[in-house]
Amino acid sequence: MYVLIRFKRKFIKYIKVPLNRVLMLFEKCMNIYDTLVSQFN
Repeated sequence: MYVLIRFKRKFIKYIKVPLNRVLMLFEKCMNIYDTLVSQFN
């Protein structure tokens, strides 16, 4: 049981970093999209 908890923590840590990068990329894309849309309006 204890090993499972430790593994879970490692797993979450391992997944969190790429997820954060993807979210940051998504935000950047949304910002670019917003500026493009505001330029055309």
